[in-house]
Amino acid sequence: MTRRFVLSALVTVVCLSASGTAAWADHRRDRHDEVRQHAAELANHSRELYDEVRTHFRGEPFTARALSEALALYRSARRMTSYADAHSSPFILEREAIRMETEFHNLEQTLRSISRHHGGHWHIRQLLGHIDELVHHIHDDVHDLGERNYGGYRGNPVVIPAASSSGLGPRDWYFGGGGFTLRVGR
Repeated sequence: MTRRFVLSALVTVVCLSASGTAAWADHRRDRHDEVRQHAAELANHSRELYDEVRTHFRGEPFTARALSEALALYRSARRMTSYADAHSSPFILEREAIRMETEFHNLEQTLRSISRHHGGHWHIRQLLGHIDELVHHIHDDVHDLGERNYGGYRGNPVVIPAASSSGLGPRDWYFGGGGFTLRVGR
């Protein structure tokens, strides 16, 4: 009886130790790496989409516009990768995610209008689906990063240096956004 008890206690301690280590490792993971990996994948997909549009819609109206928008999405994804590598603030990542989302939806609309006249291609629609998932996934990752770092604040704060004419020193700053203003300094 005591051997069973000791053996089960030992197995329990080992299992709890392993699960605690796994939970601690998950807690300490770098969220910027997730954003970087998704942005790199988005850059690859947008580059592939650029090549597909150039190949299949050559000579069609609005092809140049679609190519320009695909290239803008590619550049935005590369910027997002660089920002994530540099561990930029969630506010910078949020701004880029919004830009990326806007560029994607513009590209999507342009490709819809081209497809109405020329016909759609299955692999282009499939690439658009993957890009759509990645863009929204990146935006969700950025929101999660901001919530973790800044306690659930989802606004875009505005940092305004204090005016020197108001008699405040150069170390006084005002942080505002989302309906509040906070003075930090003297």
